[in-house]
Amino acid sequence: MADLEESLEIHFPRSSSMGYYARCLFRAAMDKALAAGELTIDTGFDPIAERKRMNPPADAGTCIHWISQCKARCSFADPADSARNTLPPQAWDPARALACKPEDKFYHSALNLYKDGKRMETTMNAVGDAVVQHLPPASGWYSELGYTMGPGLLGGHVDFTSFDLEDIVDLKTTGKPPKAGRIKYAHAVQLCSYARLQHLAHGVLPKRLFALYADRNGEWILRTNPIMLDGSIPEHLQLYQHVCGLIDLVTSPLLDYAAVPQYDEVRCSDDFCPYRAYCQRMLPHGKGVSDLTVLPEIQNPFTMKGL
Repeated sequence: MADLEESLEIHFPRSSSMGYYARCLFRAAMDKALAAGELTIDTGFDPIAERKRMNPPADAGTCIHWISQCKARCSFADPADSARNTLPPQAWDPARALACKPEDKFYHSALNLYKDGKRMETTMNAVGDAVVQHLPPASGWYSELGYTMGPGLLGGHVDFTSFDLEDIVDLKTTGKPPKAGRIKYAHAVQLCSYARLQHLAHGVLPKRLFALYADRNGEWILRTNPIMLDGSIPEHLQLYQHVCGLIDLVTSPLLDYAAVPQYDEVRCSDDFCPYRAYCQRMLPHGKGVSDLTVLPEIQNPFTMKGL
């Protein structure tokens, strides 16, 4: 039972996966069944083991998020986290291993990426400073506001939400900027999902949704132009409405009937889908490629000439 509860907490339909659900409803259905404890097939994916596995780039991102939120003096959902903002400036950056405690698994995992603790500390603090400088103007920020539509339905935690609930910022730590400086499709869908969850929870639709891309090595930072939900750009509002429809489908019983695997060798690899290997097993393969150049000469039965 404990394993099921931990799986529920770790892996459920979430806003950060909505862009992938838009491309493959089968992934959404699998996540939903897994969260509900109703997945009866062996996919080879263990969400608990996956959560415990070290992922240096992602874990470095976790540390950078924390540092940035502390530097922005965010009001955290967890009171114990908010209390750190009362510490003097020289204390609150290292409050949890730069941000996380030295024994924190994220800290040790990130060390595998930077190799040197001093370099990691210097780089992460520089990235955190840049993030704060590139946040849009606001009287203050909430951090990690959590939303859920119900057990096994849809949830998520928002990196930065302005006190007036008008601005949402999602921080992405990465190694290269998006093409042409344009927000990635999956991230746009994710931000619209956050907007929908906030609207359902508080009755307030945010006006602006920002993606903030930061190089984990501290070499560049990019804040995209916002997705405007105030009606000033009709296409942005239309995207939001499409995402609302997708959320309705993902959280309804109809999902099971619409979920068809959309296996694609390249896309499924790029999206890091946890069910990729399972879908691949659905497709048979041959025993080898025959080299026709070494076969004996065959005659055309009609012309009696060699092929």
